[in-house]
Amino acid sequence: MKYTVMIITAILFLFILPISVTAANQTKTDWLSYQQYKLKATIQTNINIAKTSTRARLEMLEARTSLFPQQTASQSILSITTQPPVAEKNHELAFKWYNPEEETLSYRIDAIVQTTPATAKIKTKVAFPPNIDMEKFSLYLEPTELIDSDNHAIKEKAIELASGKDDLFDVVFTIANWVHQHINYNELLGKEVKKASWVLTYRQGTCDEFTSLFIALCRALGIPAKYISGIAYSNIISAFEMHAWASVYFPGYGWIPFDPTYGQFGYVDASHIVLKESHDAETKAIKLIWEGSGMEITASQPTVLAYLIETSGKRKSLIEITPSILFKRTGFGSYNLVKATITNKNNFYVSEEISLAKPNEIELLDAQTKHILLKPNEEKQIFWRIKVKPDLERNAIYTFPLIIKSNLLSKQLEFKSAYKEPIYSLSTVNQHIPEQLLPKEEGATLQCIAEKQTLAVGESSLISCTLKNNNPFPIEQLQLCFDKDCRTVSIQSGEEKVFPFIFSSKTAGEKDLTIT
Repeated sequence: MKYTVMIITAILFLFILPISVTAANQTKTDWLSYQQYKLKATIQTNINIAKTSTRARLEMLEARTSLFPQQTASQSILSITTQPPVAEKNHELAFKWYNPEEETLSYRIDAIVQTTPATAKIKTKVAFPPNIDMEKFSLYLEPTELIDSDNHAIKEKAIELASGKDDLFDVVFTIANWVHQHINYNELLGKEVKKASWVLTYRQGTCDEFTSLFIALCRALGIPAKYISGIAYSNIISAFEMHAWASVYFPGYGWIPFDPTYGQFGYVDASHIVLKESHDAETKAIKLIWEGSGMEITASQPTVLAYLIETSGKRKSLIEITPSILFKRTGFGSYNLVKATITNKNNFYVSEEISLAKPNEIELLDAQTKHILLKPNEEKQIFWRIKVKPDLERNAIYTFPLIIKSNLLSKQLEFKSAYKEPIYSLSTVNQHIPEQLLPKEEGATLQCIAEKQTLAVGESSLISCTLKNNNPFPIEQLQLCFDKDCRTVSIQSGEEKVFPFIFSSKTAGEKDLTIT
């Protein structure tokens, strides 16, 4: 009878493990060059079992995970196998062990996945604000604990970014581009997930924070957005790792991918493998359920391995690039202007990343990489202001090659420089740029915010300092110092960078902190 009672009243434990994902800043172009990619992805998790009592018992252990490759419009699951064998329950994979005696158990998911670069083909203007069924999409419109889209500062920033716009793609592109440009990637935050409002204030994070802030800004404007957990190729570690990005709903077209960390807006490259969709950043990856007593059971963070098996079918560029240089010959110390005319050859919107490669003898006044959104068959121009260094060899004639690159295309041009050639001023160059593309302000601004306003003795606080260069020229070799922590800073015209400092309170009392 006693045994029967113990079975009936067996203790049921539930342990939920959240995942926090990190990723590098961008991926290699090769993941956009082909029409199809075949990859193998492996996800493995260890489960640690510890006895907390001499009378400990474990009759059953079940691990449920929702983190595995999904079937999507740009992703086909060719095969999936597991160790041990698995049952599927409510869109989860359930691994079960009876009377296990091991101190460590593990499960493994192996999948062969075929992917294509996920590119939106939006042929017509979608109105902003979007006309949607608010009740149907309420899950992806409401604020959450981490995606706090009801925060006042987030609402203000969202309204500012959308001001004067009536095209949904233009609004979402502007939000994604702002997050990509103004949030500083900080891998030290990889093990914790910060609220979107925190990210807006301190301007730093990993892909979790980039994605959460982007989604919060969209939802604040009534635009439905999902949080995607998956894996993608990292160019920093030259391998696959956990990653996060977003999916935004466009009426008439469905869910469109945006990756504000990688700078891919309206598309993602083929290394992105979707594992889970959710409404919040704190994705519940693993549930542990067991029957027994006197046990402590935990699961490790999932580890991911993936590699490319094969590719097929080359993709063609969606744009044309026509490069030009303002002055074919200049003197040393002269300014010059590079122009790229970008043409969309298609009957749908195209978002592209355009960059300029240059020799070391050339100084760049503007951001090296720029993002551009083109309407169907539209043409736009991008400008880079450059300067020849003044201290070159007087008896030499230099030929400087310049390369303008997009995701799938590159164009080269060149100009010559010699000691006795004409020297052109910055104001001369600026006259050839449309006024709306020139910086409106001058000078530089520095704003610092402490994460904690009150500290105990011995406690530390993060201080985030945002430096913005409003000058029409770059700032080089600037010293930014807090106490004895000094940084040598270079910042392009119009660029904004965030620099984190740590303050430790050694004595009691009010402190005045100086950053110079």
